[in-house]
Amino acid sequence: MEQGLLPLIERLEGASAARLALHIGGTIVDHLEGEARELIPRIQALVASERLELVAGPFYGAPLCSVPEQDAVSQLQLNVDWIRARIDARVRGCWLPTQGWDPVLPRLLARAGLGYTMLDKRLLPWTEPGWVAVERDGHTVGVLPTDHALAEALMAGDKLDLRRLLRSRMDSSPGLICATIPLVRPSHQGSPTGWLGPALDLMRDEASWLRAMLPTMVLATGPGGHRAAPISGLRPEVGAESLPKDAADQPTAIPWSRFLVRSDDANRLHKRMLRVSRQVQRMRAASRNARRRHLAERQVQEASLDLYQGQSAALFMPSPRGDLERSDVRHTAWVALARAEERARAELGVPASPHTVDMDGDGVPEVYVSTPALDALVRPAQGGAMAELSLPGVGNLLNSLQRQRPTWDEIVDREARLPQLVSGPGLVAVEADEVEIEDITGVFVRTLDENADTQALRPHDEITEVPDACGGQITIPPDLDDLLVDDTDARLAFQERFPGPELHTDNIARAQAPELGDFVGGRYQLVRAESSVDGEQVVILTRDGQVRTLDGIRMVRITKRFAFPPDATGVGVHYDVINRYSDPVHTRFGVEINLNLDGQRGESRGIEVRVADPTDPDGVRTRTVALEAAATIDDVVEVCWRLDDHGRRVWLTTPTAAKLYVVPVDSVYWAQHGFMRASQGHCLLFVWELELWGDERKRFDLSLRVETRGSSLL
Repeated sequence: MEQGLLPLIERLEGASAARLALHIGGTIVDHLEGEARELIPRIQALVASERLELVAGPFYGAPLCSVPEQDAVSQLQLNVDWIRARIDARVRGCWLPTQGWDPVLPRLLARAGLGYTMLDKRLLPWTEPGWVAVERDGHTVGVLPTDHALAEALMAGDKLDLRRLLRSRMDSSPGLICATIPLVRPSHQGSPTGWLGPALDLMRDEASWLRAMLPTMVLATGPGGHRAAPISGLRPEVGAESLPKDAADQPTAIPWSRFLVRSDDANRLHKRMLRVSRQVQRMRAASRNARRRHLAERQVQEASLDLYQGQSAALFMPSPRGDLERSDVRHTAWVALARAEERARAELGVPASPHTVDMDGDGVPEVYVSTPALDALVRPAQGGAMAELSLPGVGNLLNSLQRQRPTWDEIVDREARLPQLVSGPGLVAVEADEVEIEDITGVFVRTLDENADTQALRPHDEITEVPDACGGQITIPPDLDDLLVDDTDARLAFQERFPGPELHTDNIARAQAPELGDFVGGRYQLVRAESSVDGEQVVILTRDGQVRTLDGIRMVRITKRFAFPPDATGVGVHYDVINRYSDPVHTRFGVEINLNLDGQRGESRGIEVRVADPTDPDGVRTRTVALEAAATIDDVVEVCWRLDDHGRRVWLTTPTAAKLYVVPVDSVYWAQHGFMRASQGHCLLFVWELELWGDERKRFDLSLRVETRGSSLL
């Protein structure tokens, strides 16, 4: 608020020539109706003086084409109603969060009472200058073409460059030119709203040939009104992150759904949102016939707001356009969706039982388990692993992320591997003691000596920066190469492995752990998913696969049984590993569990390991593992993951002592103030020696239980 909206209001109050349109989303609305209520009259005054025009948009930034139509219209209507009630009854415009086009948009905007929007002119080819009219199913909206080059010049904040660009546009084709930009720019480009001064000064100083207009003024008096047919999809620089790295050509527009194809984690969260949306719609329909209708409608309203928070476009898009890599952002969505689903289930009286349904839209059914204490998702086609374990009011304990190298890492690859600094704009090296770096240790290294060896120098020598698209500089964090990792498989829980002898925490962290079996990510057969007489929900899976040994390839069958108790928070997993050959099998068997809630690490979090020790009076001793460090520990029988700030402790127990590998999982994302490290939780790998004679089987057991307020629930 202090870095964005307040400076904007102050500058506009002193700039009579200014004309700007602004979208205020749900998060800012909450602030304005809370601790910043004094700003509302000032916004009203700017709107009345025609210096500012408010445009509506999805209340919590949902990509309109990717959520159910009723939710899309409701989010728009929520924002429209607030603007009309508090600021401007004449609101007509709509801001599209992803700045992409979909043929359904004219109908959605018309249903919300909106008449125009803005769209990148690259998605409007073969059109006449000025604003255009787009029609679908009898609904017509005005579209103002936006100029991406002008947006970049505005964000850079150089008045001379901005003037030069606008003058060249006027000389070549006088008429309408507009741009859409974030109110707060990345800090590596200067102060958050530093672009405002040069832009407003230019409007004042060049009034003889440059006139600022509000969107409604343009639609009423400006050039345009021609019919057009936009290209469906996102503008190239937004959608590029969703393309394969080896994509030869970049299309003009990229479908938003490409993000769901690229990221299994984004797709899973998106499909959970769709599932909750259906339940809230059922809840809304049931409320019309409820005995205490006003109370039921209040519950629907609260469930809807929770649902809308889980529909933000940023949740499904990687940096630099979104926040998919941020555990805390995903966590907020998981909690909101779980809260909405809990409200809906309570109102609808949905029974607790496992059911089989294609949750993630891949054509293969998953098993969804719901108990009063938790929700779980088991994916037979994805290694038979568990992909979700959500606790009401706490979140998803498996909020992990399958890391993928982003497209912007090509800049880093190209620059980081040079033996010396190359002359050119935006690439700088400075002494480490001249740079203040928070919450990180070490720096990325580059040698300045042309004759020096190409080997990296020792840490703390230098820090390197790379240019961003607008000419600013973005600091690369330390150990960046270690964070840019392609996880070959999704990071799930209760995934079976047959690790090779070279297994080490380092190759686990780099997703290069040697694997001798074909079970990771392999397709399991669903044998049974049912509720027992005592209410326990059971899911049984099996798979016949291959394991490479020194003596050759062996056929091995794994059968695993998930058991969810009806009156406790937890799950027991029982494995039978069976030799399908008459020849013996000598190998190692492992179970991988990736745990993450919100990526936080602090005094209230921790990992404690209990090790079997015959010399100890209790038979076990406890060892604490630093959250930032990897560890390998023998004879482990129990692991405690402390979430004391949530009043929870998660226990993993095995009756057969195992060798445990604990590896923190980190990734890197491009944030507002540069490259940042993001914690994706921890990978725990339990490993046992396995020797099976012909047709022999061996059993392994693991249980996960959640302890609340110091008393175990299981």
